[in-house]
Amino acid sequence: MTQIKFKKVSDCSLSEVVSVWNRGFEGYSVDVTMDTQTFLRRMVTEDLVAEASIIALDADSPVAIVMNGFRKHDDKVYAWNGGTGILPEFRGTGLSHTLIEEVQAVYHEQGVNVANLEAITTNERAINLYEKHGYELIERLGFYAGPQENQDITVIHDYELECVRVPREKIRSLSFFQQDMPWQNQMESLKEGIGYILYDRERPIGYAMTKERYDVYGNVESVQLYQVGIEPILEYDLLLMLTFLHKIFKLDRDGVKRHVINYPNRDTVLLNALNELGFNKTIEQVHMQKIL
Repeated sequence: MTQIKFKKVSDCSLSEVVSVWNRGFEGYSVDVTMDTQTFLRRMVTEDLVAEASIIALDADSPVAIVMNGFRKHDDKVYAWNGGTGILPEFRGTGLSHTLIEEVQAVYHEQGVNVANLEAITTNERAINLYEKHGYELIERLGFYAGPQENQDITVIHDYELECVRVPREKIRSLSFFQQDMPWQNQMESLKEGIGYILYDRERPIGYAMTKERYDVYGNVESVQLYQVGIEPILEYDLLLMLTFLHKIFKLDRDGVKRHVINYPNRDTVLLNALNELGFNKTIEQVHMQKIL
């Protein structure tokens, strides 16, 4: 390996960027390869910035990539590592340390206050590397897959519940809206998301954000849950959570693919409800953070 140089993703052709991305994730435990359209869509969805993302060059050949995103909340600038990929033949050469140092310089230029990233739990080498560079594990995140067949659950409660589809902006106005979520679960990443508010009579007591897919006849094919929140006074009501999830996941219908995406393990009531409904964890990640 010669002396590594860097250039911005914005200075590269799209085909070059996608190529080094796909080659950089060869052999990864999860398939994250993409075509150009999917890559561009992800950049828009996750607020990834080409001018602040980097490609590493060895003798002018791309050998690694880091995609970075930035958001501002409460006068703080947050950064997210949207993927670090290194070509197989350059892994274990110390390049990962060089990449992190270069990314830190980018974050400094962008005025970042808090840096975030995620790593698959089984990727101990990456987790140890980030810890050496000052990142701390703040929570674990789970992906869950649910049953595709319908479920008939009978609930008995004192509520008169109505689940209403609403604009995303209406959810933001709720007093119990959760901004403190992993990057992919934040409202900014749910530009094509569908919002629901759960009402008890006319009082909002819960909300959810999903992504859904329908066939040409309007029949639901899949539901992905990214956020769910319950009014604090009711947040430990397991029966209420089960009722809400039954509505959100449309569990009265057969043949629907149901998933929970990248959800923090701090919400024990949700996790207990998912277990009762037959959901199983498929992937676990660690959520890591560094205060700059």
